[in-house]
Amino acid sequence: MTDRDELELLNQIVKLYLKFGPEAFETLADRISSPTFATTLAAIMRATAQSGRANVKARPNINRELERLKELEPEKHALLESFTSDLRARRILPNVRDIRRFAAENGLQPVTAESREQAIPQLIRGLMPSSMAELKKLLLRAKQTQNYESNLSQWSEIITKGMSRSPS
Repeated sequence: MTDRDELELLNQIVKLYLKFGPEAFETLADRISSPTFATTLAAIMRATAQSGRANVKARPNINRELERLKELEPEKHALLESFTSDLRARRILPNVRDIRRFAAENGLQPVTAESREQAIPQLIRGLMPSSMAELKKLLLRAKQTQNYESNLSQWSEIITKGMSRSPS
């Protein structure tokens, strides 16, 4: 652990102190002084660290692949980076079903992920081999699909409300 990490950890402890107050810290100090608490705390910390490492390894990291692309094809990198940002913010293709359908309808590699977090890297990897012209078309299509579905949803709501108000 570096000095900077230690300072950050102490900063977080001060924030906890401010949040929970001195009584909570005194109670915690009493518990920490118990011989069994140290063993329990060490086991919890080890389990948490191992779990965290496993999650980092399992998480698909598309950012590294995009960084490598930046050197080879900067324009494609910029487009895919922006698209990835829009996906993560749910501005485009807001759920995993939309991502799967977009990939299937556009002849990309099938997206098989169960979660949205895992589906986004699969979609981006499927887009990477595309030529710039094709990539621009696909990304525009994704934005248009989003606008179309949003407008369709709004019109459906208007029609449904209008039908419920009309006399039978």
